[in-house]
Amino acid sequence: MQIDKQYKEQLEDFKATKGYQYALDVVNEEIPADKYIVIMCQNFLRDVQSIENDDFDYFLDLNYFTRVTKLLKLMKMGSGLSQGKTVYNSLAGFQWLFIINALVWRIKKDPEKRRYEKSVLLIGRKSGKI
Repeated sequence: MQIDKQYKEQLEDFKATKGYQYALDVVNEEIPADKYIVIMCQNFLRDVQSIENDDFDYFLDLNYFTRVTKLLKLMKMGSGLSQGKTVYNSLAGFQWLFIINALVWRIKKDPEKRRYEKSVLLIGRKSGKI
């Protein structure tokens, strides 16, 4: 996949997002995490670096990521500590990383298909509140 200048700029902006920064912080041990979360974050960061390789089968659909972020800026939190704030501003880093992995990765040969068709996020009771 040839990466044009605009995509590279979008990718640099993407690297400033909460989800990407969360993955970096977990790998750099700035955020304590289970070993499986660390492995997942390492794989995510490796995959982002591999986008430019022709033999890598996936890419980040950054235009779709922009659409998702615009939608989350329109939605408001209905209850809790963040009531009335936008979902975009209320999500934690791990929640952003989950959204990115579930929705934004696409298959190069068939861009209509997502990399992951099913995603499951398990959070212990009272552990998802920010």
